Amino acid sequence: ESYQSRPGAEDALAAARGFAEGLLPACLVLTGQTGTGKSHLLAAIGWYALGRGQSVRYEVAGEFLDRLRHSFAHRENEEDLYELTAWYQHHSVLLLDDVGAEKATDFAVERLTGLVDERLRTRLPLAVATNLSEDELAERLGDRLASRLFQTNRELQEVRVVALTCEDFRRTG
Repeated sequence: ESYQSRPGAEDALAAARGFAEGLLPACLVLTGQTGTGKSHLLAAIGWYALGRGQSVRYEVAGEFLDRLRHSFAHRENEEDLYELTAWYQHHSVLLLDDVGAEKATDFAVERLTGLVDERLRTRLPLAVATNLSEDELAERLGDRLASRLFQTNRELQEVRVVALTCEDFRRTG
């Protein structure tokens, strides 16, 4: 309700509503430049899902990876990393913000791709926000992840990609 729609953001607002109500595929990808409202829409989806009694996890991609790295570095055994990853996977709704802003390491690529793979396989809701285009994401985090997040085969009905083309809200007014 607090999102101020403007030219170039209408489709994203409608898609966020549809995703929150379960009317779209289980994965929503919001793309666009900084300040277009992607994070705001992710938060709105999360609040809506919480209001419906669903478990929600909102995480910035870099922070997600930091948690996994910390678990891996301070582990008693490999189960710690597996349990933390499983904890993320078992939330009803997972919101992953700023994908592609993190340092692109083999660990990051492997963990993000695994997370997305699992959510798509189980058809549990996943909403992702990124400033990167498909080509930029492929260059930064690999073709496998970009292919999964930017699916164009409508027959699969797994992912909906929506681009916000509006200006940076912080710089207009």
